[in-house]
Amino acid sequence: MKKTLFALCLFAAFGAFADNTAKMSAGELCSAMQDMRSYDWGQGAAKLEGYLYPLYRTATADKAAAAEIEKKAVEELKSGEGTTRYKELLGETLAICGIQSSAGELADLVAKNYSKDENRRWVERVMIALGRASDKNTKDALLKLTKLKGYISVDAISALGSRGEADKEIALILASAGKDKSKFYACVSALARISSPASFKALMSAAAKAQDPAMRLAAGEALISAASASKKAEKTLKDAASKLYADSKSPLGLQLCAYSALLRLGDAPAPKSKDFLIAAIDVFGKNKNLKAPSFLEFSKLEEPEQTLLVQAYARRGDGYEQIIKLNPKSAPLAEAIAFAASRMGSEKDFQKLASFAPLFGDDREKAVLAQYISEIRAKGKLLKLSELAKKAKSEDEKKVLLLATENLDSSSVADTLLDAVKNGSSEEKLAALKTLNTAQSRNAYVFVKVAELYPTLGAKEAAAAQRLLMNLSRVSCNDAMFKAAVEQYNKASDQKTKGFFLRFAAPLGSTAAAEFLAKAYSDGFKSEALREFGRFKNGNALDSLKKIEKADSANKESIRNVGIAIVHQNRLLDSPYVKYIMSTAINDREKNLSSILEMPNMANADQVNLPNGIKGRATHSAGELRRAFDGDMNSRWSSGSSREPGIAILFEFPSAENLKSVELLLGSSLNDRVLEPKVFVGDDLDFMRKAEVKYERAPKSDIIVFKNPQKVKFVCIVNTKFSGGNWSVHEVKFDK
Repeated sequence: MKKTLFALCLFAAFGAFADNTAKMSAGELCSAMQDMRSYDWGQGAAKLEGYLYPLYRTATADKAAAAEIEKKAVEELKSGEGTTRYKELLGETLAICGIQSSAGELADLVAKNYSKDENRRWVERVMIALGRASDKNTKDALLKLTKLKGYISVDAISALGSRGEADKEIALILASAGKDKSKFYACVSALARISSPASFKALMSAAAKAQDPAMRLAAGEALISAASASKKAEKTLKDAASKLYADSKSPLGLQLCAYSALLRLGDAPAPKSKDFLIAAIDVFGKNKNLKAPSFLEFSKLEEPEQTLLVQAYARRGDGYEQIIKLNPKSAPLAEAIAFAASRMGSEKDFQKLASFAPLFGDDREKAVLAQYISEIRAKGKLLKLSELAKKAKSEDEKKVLLLATENLDSSSVADTLLDAVKNGSSEEKLAALKTLNTAQSRNAYVFVKVAELYPTLGAKEAAAAQRLLMNLSRVSCNDAMFKAAVEQYNKASDQKTKGFFLRFAAPLGSTAAAEFLAKAYSDGFKSEALREFGRFKNGNALDSLKKIEKADSANKESIRNVGIAIVHQNRLLDSPYVKYIMSTAINDREKNLSSILEMPNMANADQVNLPNGIKGRATHSAGELRRAFDGDMNSRWSSGSSREPGIAILFEFPSAENLKSVELLLGSSLNDRVLEPKVFVGDDLDFMRKAEVKYERAPKSDIIVFKNPQKVKFVCIVNTKFSGGNWSVHEVKFDK
């Protein structure tokens, strides 16, 4: 039944809290129960916890108290008093108490009330409780309910199945279910859980006689699954699987299921088609103790099936001696062999695996082969692969072997590779520079040494060195690396090299790095220095920007824009730099900087195209914004996380629009409103202003009304308060 998982989770939660909750008497709990009559959804958890936790502790420890509480809960249900949520709570109460004596009464109550839609939720709670009842009359009570129409008979059958009772009675219901799929599937599931001889017989009959192929499949699969799980049902499983496999009227899916069962029993015939061969390979791969049937020999299979068998052996972790002898003619089989080698191979397989390279297309495909080669366990494999690359028979093999070296940590052989950069041929230098990208534990050491060698390199090697140095700095950048970069900047005689070595100030992000960029700015590298200043992730650049602004008043605005961008991107809202800009403002944007900075930085937020030429951005789940413009109230944009300050959605119109208000329709998400929103508008994403708005919590929407109509291109709505639950919007309407 649908609610079973909920109930089990609830019981687990009670167990977690029970030791910390005072025990109450049965009388106190009965009184507390009646006090819950007006309780409804959305009224908070405190009152509910104050009732349920003591109930769990008392009812599970005291059988007599549980019986008294059970009696009161049944009386309350009979009275019809209280909210629907209260009646559901009574069902939960009965599940906790265990139903010792009232199964018949509850079945009569269910029969009287189940047909009304408004009662279904609490009725199903009671059915869950009956599935756990200790009353000896429960079986008879549930059997009465199986004779009713609709969902209640299905729930009763499911409850009997969970109790492991009434296999013969359920078998009769299954035989008479006809085209009633709900009842049929409920019976099948219940009988599979009971797993008695009568259950197996009934399931076999249904699998052979049901008119609908899907129903036959369900019955047959349930039979095979249940019999497979029973240690006493091997003969039943074998007989059933043999009959279902041989029956040409069985759906293909059922024949495959039966054949798989025979394979697991070690009693399967040769497959009658490729479908069954593929099933056999799959079963073989998942069952390591299963001996390979004679028909699963590589020599008897075509390459596609050989590929599947290699993958199966790899999952099992055996058969490698057969695998490595294969000579593939296609990339899929070659890749499967390489994968198996990555699990079970050794260094003696490097060369053979590299010989598969011509079977792969572009470099991306070759990189997959290289990855598997690099994963093979071997000592000193980086140098061994490098040596093999030098002796490779083809460019494809060489490329794969070199790609494999790039996947390995080169820290242990960094000096050997650096020597190749210093003294090797151009080709060896390029290969060594690529491999040094992986010198993880000697990251800074390699950076300093390559920077020292940089002036000696030719054009191709210098380009490779630049890529290496940039990659190393992205992993981390310390003082030694920065000083090595500054040294090369000072030594360089050409502008291009100087410009390159400017790039290592921002990764360090120190005050010294900012001062170095300020010097570079004065040396004439104005645009380059400002670009690097803009990459700072902290406020260490701001004082240096103030200095160069004073020295170059002609470019004052450009310099200040970089500082403002640093503040905005890194949310340095309390930085003294903000006050400095506002107190010396040279335009309206700078005068209103503190207001502008209140809005989250949306420049890097993902952008999506919406109807009527509108574009949207969001700090969270931007791709879902389309759902708020699709005209479907059943779909929505959602923040996907708890509401917190700074979650924002932004809309950009094709051109400036006169906007009076924005309405955010809530659909079914009435508790997922925006909280104390702030709204920003403007014609430039870098110069947004806070708008005066009135926020109205309408019954089914959030309405944001501008104090004065705004002619704007951008409008951004920001949540400013924390609360659990998502912020959701089902549709957006603009009043223009």
